[in-house]
Amino acid sequence: MTARFDPDQSEKSAASKVKQRFAKLEDRQIVPCTFREWAMWDPERVKRIIGRHETETHLVSTVFLGLDHAHFGNTRCEWFETMIFDKTQRHELELGGKLTGQWTIGETVYEERYSTLEEAEQGHQAAIAWLKAELNQ
Repeated sequence: MTARFDPDQSEKSAASKVKQRFAKLEDRQIVPCTFREWAMWDPERVKRIIGRHETETHLVSTVFLGLDHAHFGNTRCEWFETMIFDKTQRHELELGGKLTGQWTIGETVYEERYSTLEEAEQGHQAAIAWLKAELNQ
């Protein structure tokens, strides 16, 4: 019988070789956790929202990813992400050649990742400033 893949066990056995991959955000602190703990954390997806700013045409969103996106080498962890979406560029999602009735937020026009909550909060404000400057051109 083939053993089922257990991401938590895989994570533990590789822990000495690989930096922590999953985390939760608790009391403004990044708390390492297992894959299962991360998957079950924040089912309503509200604790992960760091900032949200919306205009008529754009959405600025900063979130805690909970999954380190710095995949290679000894780079700093990337736990947070700010994205700006152009809501005028929305389109309906397609699955198997059929429209689903679900719509995208819009095309991504800006993306930045951060290691700390403080960087993410500052980056969110910087993204809003960037958007305002772009819209006033």
